Amino acid sequence: MPPLPAAPRKVRARTALKTWAGAGLAGIALLLGGTVYLTFQLARDNFRMPRRDWHLDAAQGLLQATGEVGPYAEPLHAEDRFHRFHYGFTPEGGQPQLGTAWVTWPMPPGPGYSVTVEYLPSDPTMHRVRGSTSTLAAQILPGLAGGILLPGLFLVGWWLVRSYQTYCVLRQGRAAPARLTGPRQLITKLGQLQVHYAFSDQRGTTRKASQWVRQGSPLGRIVLAATSDQQLPGAMAIHREDQPYKARLIAAEDVSGADR
Repeated sequence: MPPLPAAPRKVRARTALKTWAGAGLAGIALLLGGTVYLTFQLARDNFRMPRRDWHLDAAQGLLQATGEVGPYAEPLHAEDRFHRFHYGFTPEGGQPQLGTAWVTWPMPPGPGYSVTVEYLPSDPTMHRVRGSTSTLAAQILPGLAGGILLPGLFLVGWWLVRSYQTYCVLRQGRAAPARLTGPRQLITKLGQLQVHYAFSDQRGTTRKASQWVRQGSPLGRIVLAATSDQQLPGAMAIHREDQPYKARLIAAEDVSGADR
């Protein structure tokens, strides 16, 4: 096969972004969903950041005092996971202090109920009810970050890295005929095909590779119509000359028909 002419820039970008597009879309969905949920929850607490909780978490030798629960700050709902109430206490040798506590354990029975308050000896204004947090952000950020936001960032980052690698292969690569070397594994729920193929690099060495292909894409239709050990008509393996193990199987129509 003659050397592949440089594909138009828009085509290279579009083809590259199709690489692991499912992971990228899943990551974007996680980030958007997590951001919307975080915004909704923080609005309940006037978007207060957990600086007080961070100081108390890092402090040593906290003092304790007995506080008293004040009126509930909002109506209670059995299905709500996070609850808020007001409290007050007087530190030893200090002035009365008021605060707000966020908890996930059952609410105190009502105003006047005694709670244990912990505070900094050097600054009694830094306080919270033991076992609670002073902000809602401190309750939800650890779980939200570890369970939704960080996985979403990982998936988006993985998608962008793989897309950039494919973009570089399309820009600098050499085209070679490709043939199937094994059975196609079909995941029907995700509409994906795992394709095993082989090609010859510029030195004549046979290289083997595999990749996931969307079943309904032009390349997916070509793969489904072919049989094992058959050359794939209308498809090609593009690989870097200096690193032939970096290859990408694409349909010819994916790199044609667009303006630069």
